[in-house]
Amino acid sequence: MSKPIDTAGQKFGYLKALYLIPQDKRKNTYRRREWLCICDCGKQVVVEQRFLTVKGKQHINSCGCIRAKSHLLATSKCPWLTMDYLWQWTDWDKYAFLHKALVHLMPITKLTKDYYFAFIKKFYHDKQFNLLYSQWLKHQKEHDTFYDWYKPSIDHIIPKSKGGTCSLDNLQFLTVFENLAKRDMTQQEWEKFKSKTNTTSDLF
Repeated sequence: MSKPIDTAGQKFGYLKALYLIPQDKRKNTYRRREWLCICDCGKQVVVEQRFLTVKGKQHINSCGCIRAKSHLLATSKCPWLTMDYLWQWTDWDKYAFLHKALVHLMPITKLTKDYYFAFIKKFYHDKQFNLLYSQWLKHQKEHDTFYDWYKPSIDHIIPKSKGGTCSLDNLQFLTVFENLAKRDMTQQEWEKFKSKTNTTSDLF
């Protein structure tokens, strides 16, 4: 059997090999050498050594984000999106979530470049969204549910039925459960309702 090559610290495309996973911790059937790698997007992934060093179709050079980014560019119909822009968001999964949420909120044909960029920037760093997003990811790992009440959902602080718009200062993220419970109440009305009825939940 050949000796393991010194792969630690080396770059393979967008992946950097961190360390060789001990044999008893490897998950592939034949216990082939596996490396814990970190992608330039910040995501860690386990890759068999043979797929890091081989050339051709089986070669793995990212966690999968390159393919996902390329697919988004090809299908989003947002002419202002570029690969350089996508690379600035280190948490690709979070960015993709916000992109889908925005497209669901507003048709691409009505989106403008400035609004799109401002939306992503605002909520990517938004404390409330990040708290809900982290809670949702944790819940996904611990529970296998068909419909996840913890999933972040865009809410209009002042509902459209009461004159609210899609301006960024009128948008927030709530859990799916709280968004449905809030219905057509303004945020102020919803807070008063919860206080008056002593309504609490770990989904709020």
